Amino acid sequence: MAFSSLEKSPVTCQKFETDRIKEISVTQAPFPLARHRRTRASAALRNLTREVELSVNDLIWPVFLRDGEGVCEPVASMPGVNRLSLDLVVKAAQEAEALGIPAICLFPYTDPALKTEDCAEAWNPKNLTNRAIGAIKKTAPNIAVMTDIALDPYNINGHDGYVRAGAKPSPLAPPVRRSPPPWAAPRTTSWGKSGGMKTASL
Repeated sequence: MAFSSLEKSPVTCQKFETDRIKEISVTQAPFPLARHRRTRASAALRNLTREVELSVNDLIWPVFLRDGEGVCEPVASMPGVNRLSLDLVVKAAQEAEALGIPAICLFPYTDPALKTEDCAEAWNPKNLTNRAIGAIKKTAPNIAVMTDIALDPYNINGHDGYVRAGAKPSPLAPPVRRSPPPWAAPRTTSWGKSGGMKTASL
């Protein structure tokens, strides 16, 4: 069939292309001869071909911290998750270390009576997070402790920063705790957070 005739006849052209596809199509063998999971057949092949490898070394255990002793308080918005008092957080850190989990991240629940507009409790060397860091490093020295660098746990207005002119967060950097963890996690790079942290760590 001439190419010029294909240009003039779309139906003929479509049939011609369909016939060509039939000619060059490959017949798939039935299972198990055609096994599209061949690269998963053995541990050796899986190790050679996997693109993503997840192990305990990739885990970070988020721990929700509150004041008190022997307190295990359910978090209503997160079923199965509890806020733990300091003594139980230490036990959780020991458990994580025993399981090979390399890091935990602390998220404190601050007593509303300690929240202020200037977030003064964040600077307190004996605040809940600082006490937790010290206790964990004494009992589980090999685990990395992360903290959430944010001011909203200490701000009476709930903002992750100072509030000026009614409701506008200021560009000031958050405080650097006096007993800093080996790993800090700022929520954002705004408000000079990263720069303030880097300068303070020099």
